[in-house]
Amino acid sequence: MKRALCLPGTTNFRDLGGYATTCGRRVREGVVFRSDSLHHVPPAVAQEVLVDRLHLTHSFDFRSPDEVHLKPYSFSRIEHVLVPIGGSMVEKLREPGAKVTPEYMRELVHATYRDRIDNYSHQLAQVLQFLTSTDFGAEGRQQSIVFHCTAGKDRTGLMAAIILHLVGVPRDTILEDYMLTSACLKRPTDAHYYYDATRISDTAIDVIWGIDSTYLNEAFDYMKRRYGGVDAYVTEKLKIDAEAVQRLRARLLV
Repeated sequence: MKRALCLPGTTNFRDLGGYATTCGRRVREGVVFRSDSLHHVPPAVAQEVLVDRLHLTHSFDFRSPDEVHLKPYSFSRIEHVLVPIGGSMVEKLREPGAKVTPEYMRELVHATYRDRIDNYSHQLAQVLQFLTSTDFGAEGRQQSIVFHCTAGKDRTGLMAAIILHLVGVPRDTILEDYMLTSACLKRPTDAHYYYDATRISDTAIDVIWGIDSTYLNEAFDYMKRRYGGVDAYVTEKLKIDAEAVQRLRARLLV
């Protein structure tokens, strides 16, 4: 199926539904979407596509306060939920003596994933708490959500991977979804601005704006080493219990 949806103002807006699970069911389409930032979406398009067609009620924004301040958005009838999942990339790039090579950037991406897993569990949990709450889809009404960061790549990719894992999508398929960003995302012309990049080469910037399966694979492996696996991580750090996971599966699987 074609996963990327044509939403003017975005390049990486995708339906998380349609994937087959190990138990023979499929992820329900039109319920959970992942995206890059929505700040370029025209309000009329948000109303016509997001609200009227997709029945979207909540947008979970993983961008930092600075990112939101620089590129804000607000849409009628969509609740904009700020759940900043920061990271240390920018700060580390500004450390005196940092050797900003492609190799350094790759390790920085890996370290940032580990940091988000360890220190931003509350933010990741908020999306799952909403999806498993009694309010979501109450009385059979059509309802959907989107979660996004700036590029819809790392923070968004981690959240999508956790959700797909919890409903039983195999790891190879999860990686396929993660890697679809490479076909959707284009490096922005102002990419240097994000990283105070007077010292950073185009090659090093490409590492940050690129997508590599090793990033997500290593994140899964890190959860295995540190917490005993994704399921244990969700229980221990995100405080999402087995009953909530069953509700998630009931709502997202067909």
